[in-house]
Amino acid sequence: MIGNGKILAQGTKADLLQTSGTFVKSDEYDALGSALREAGIHATPSGDGGLRTDADPVDVGKVVAAAGVALTELRAADGAGLEEMFLQLTADTQREGVVA
Repeated sequence: MIGNGKILAQGTKADLLQTSGTFVKSDEYDALGSALREAGIHATPSGDGGLRTDADPVDVGKVVAAAGVALTELRAADGAGLEEMFLQLTADTQREGVVA
């Protein structure tokens, strides 16, 4: 995968899709992000209104449950697909240099 003229990731489709981590989503997006931050779990926005983190799904579930945040989705990130991975890897470079 190439973004902004640089190689961001490379390998076979199977290799690229074997990412670790978790995809998590809630109707309480801000509360979800706050709960993860307070627990020291770094999360980045995902393309469809959720968050992606390198933490284990079980750990993420425990943190948000303790914070009282109801989830609409919690799954291992390896099912995210190439499109979502591309969007995440290139998110910082997609708007550079755009003049409004």
